[in-house]
Amino acid sequence: MGRSNARELNFWTKEEFDLFIETFGNTEEMYRVIFKLLFWAGCRVGEALALYYEDIDFKNMTISIRKTYYRRCKQDFITEPKTEKSNRTVTIPKFLMEELEKYTDKLYGLKPHDRIFPIADRAVQKKMRQKTDKHKLKAIRVHDLRHSHVAFLIEKEVQPLVIAQRVGHESVSTTMNVYGHLY
Repeated sequence: MGRSNARELNFWTKEEFDLFIETFGNTEEMYRVIFKLLFWAGCRVGEALALYYEDIDFKNMTISIRKTYYRRCKQDFITEPKTEKSNRTVTIPKFLMEELEKYTDKLYGLKPHDRIFPIADRAVQKKMRQKTDKHKLKAIRVHDLRHSHVAFLIEKEVQPLVIAQRVGHESVSTTMNVYGHLY
């Protein structure tokens, strides 16, 4: 299963991710929530940064991923996601929803169409690099948190179809081509 010439996937185990999250102090709440969202929801960084307040369903513990964010030439853009299947609703764990609610409650005057993380992807990448360097953690890319999420689901024996739907792959074959060797 999977490509025989599949490139090495870098990812963190849950234990490695927990070590990373423990490095965040009280003044870094936004970053802590972003990184938890990337690990526990398996979304792309642009999808997380494009989340509006109205995309969060606190009652049903879901986030709706319907757009992506990027910054070019000092200008912010919100566009359609990478693929049609990237439009999805993702259930997130109760502890993360509670943390997300606590975080958004502190944002003054937050309106339904406001981004809840008003930063650029480079800031997220820089923060990750700072933390991994300072605390001598295994260096991975921000996008590798998405791989970490999938690896965690595979370890928990979640079916490939469910994983494909959760991360917005066009088909199960995409999931198997990228992650099949982890099975």
